[in-house]
Amino acid sequence: MSQENTLRTNLALSEEALSRRTNERDKFELAFIESEHELSAVHLEFTEATRQHAANMASLALKLSQVSTQLEEKKAENKADAAKRLVIEHERACFEKVLHDLKIPLIGGTKILEYLAAEKVDQKKQAELLNQIIDANKRMITGADHLSAESLTLTQRTAQLDESNKGLTERAVDLEHANAELKAIMQQREAFVVSLTHDLKNPLIGGTRILEFIVDGSIDSDRQPAVLRQVINSNKCMLRMIWNMLDVYRYEAGALIPFQESVNFGELIKHCLEEFAFAIREKEVEVIFEVPDNLIIKTDRIMLRRVLTNLLDNAVKFSPQGGQLFVQATCNQQQLGIVIKDCGPGMKETQLGKVFERFWQTRHGREASTGTGLGLFLSKQIIETLGGQIECTSIENGGTTFTISLPHDVKNSE
Repeated sequence: MSQENTLRTNLALSEEALSRRTNERDKFELAFIESEHELSAVHLEFTEATRQHAANMASLALKLSQVSTQLEEKKAENKADAAKRLVIEHERACFEKVLHDLKIPLIGGTKILEYLAAEKVDQKKQAELLNQIIDANKRMITGADHLSAESLTLTQRTAQLDESNKGLTERAVDLEHANAELKAIMQQREAFVVSLTHDLKNPLIGGTRILEFIVDGSIDSDRQPAVLRQVINSNKCMLRMIWNMLDVYRYEAGALIPFQESVNFGELIKHCLEEFAFAIREKEVEVIFEVPDNLIIKTDRIMLRRVLTNLLDNAVKFSPQGGQLFVQATCNQQQLGIVIKDCGPGMKETQLGKVFERFWQTRHGREASTGTGLGLFLSKQIIETLGGQIECTSIENGGTTFTISLPHDVKNSE
């Protein structure tokens, strides 16, 4: 009888264990189905965005033709100041449109790549999704070329405007000054756009080739997550460049208006650091993090995040292999102090005065890294908009330090 009871007990335990495993399997299948639904939604959104991108490119061509006609009319009327404003306004409108059209599919593609890097998906589904991204990347490469085309067209129009005014005597000094200023603006912008186009196209071309290698089976499944992470990291770098440009245009249009809210600064800067986790790990950079827990401040979360991301991007980019990165914050009831310091190549004293200038990059930046030269310019505008100050100190071969002072009500929550 005792043996029979033991058997019954063991049988009951086995049935209970089987029931638990069945429940776990059901939960896993439900989670997988939910992930499939979420992926399908992202995929639909991504497909629609790329379709809209193609339509917007056609619309841009028509708008360029219309503005060219307007420029001719301004040239005939000899209104150099109005023509200059028209060129700059058109440049802003065209570039904003192209950048928005690049941003949307880039965000959608990155979401899909993050899903593929984290989840196991059958080869057929993976190939289908990667081919979608490859097609979108090729369209974005064409879109990046539009930036150069827009810049070239505007430069040609500027030259024509200058030529038409050479023989005029009335208001000669004003016209000469206006035309010289316009030419200087366009030459600066043209050089910038060439650099930006290069910095957008090269990662897109490289990322597209990597995805094609995955689709055709040249990269084995064990290496795919790490390779996809490289493409994701590259995409996020491009997105930061695009966001910076769009925010600069918002600032110039007077649309960069802060929204005050309670922000946990420690959590915010940790999230910013997470964006660079892959690069920090690859370069074996040691992060010295000295930020008080539960530091609550009143500020614009999105604006401050943009500044922190730009400063951390520079610090990680110029950190040597095995170097150190210092992130510190101090506070009182009126002011928050932020320090971000790297151990990179640093700068000469003569270069420090140019650090926050639009489009300016160090020699190391031009030779060894990508970027628009807008990140630090934008950071200064944002910090001043928030009522604070930002300073840069640097020692050649001794690293660079950025110090921010923000006047805000600061609280340490319990």
